[in-house]
Amino acid sequence: MNAPEGLAGRGVPRARRTLRRRQRTDVLIVDLATGSMHVLNSTALGVLDACNGHRTVDQIVMYLAEEMQQTGPDLDAQVMVTLEQLTAGNLVDWQ
Repeated sequence: MNAPEGLAGRGVPRARRTLRRRQRTDVLIVDLATGSMHVLNSTALGVLDACNGHRTVDQIVMYLAEEMQQTGPDLDAQVMVTLEQLTAGNLVDWQ
């Protein structure tokens, strides 16, 4: 797992491979390895989807801004907080 604490050395996050999703308005993510369930809003889902194990945190921000057309002056801060929450929920591993 690792990373957070201010996203430490800002490694590369990757969504855990044991996750499955069920979509409604928000998305229910089920970790098949642990049985834990998490409900994500669209922002958190966008960040999780961008965590492919290849994008850095800065690249995730750029991806959300460009590809998913998410905007706002605090997008960087939103991504950082969301990554901290996804890490705390054991939804991403850091490489």
